[in-house]
Amino acid sequence: MTIVAKQDPTTVPEVTESYARSLSDGVALFIDRDGSWKVGNFGQTISTYKNVTFGGTTKINDITYDVTALAAGRGADGGYKIYATANANERIMFEIDVKADGVATGARRMTNKEVWDTEQRLNTDLNGSGGIGATNAL
Repeated sequence: MTIVAKQDPTTVPEVTESYARSLSDGVALFIDRDGSWKVGNFGQTISTYKNVTFGGTTKINDITYDVTALAAGRGADGGYKIYATANANERIMFEIDVKADGVATGARRMTNKEVWDTEQRLNTDLNGSGGIGATNAL
């Protein structure tokens, strides 16, 4: 999948203070004060978390590529996976591969089954169904 910036990378969402958006699978998805995504492992200090970058974009946020990062998990070779939803359609989910140094190497659209399996692994409702996995909350 080709990743193309949808917004001027200097445009940032409003974030009043830094926070951890997701803590699962031993990985933190951290949103910095400037709205940029960072990833790190449990036990690390926040200052050692890696900025998520791609190509010439040195800081990625929820509007840079028109997707919102929801959670992060373990990837290959000490890297990470970021799970994101399309801003225009929350039913469209993506898995973004990120190397250990924070460099995103690609993204792909997830099937419903992949979303459900990931929800179970992370114990997180990614698709907003109110449930974990294929079950919906009543």
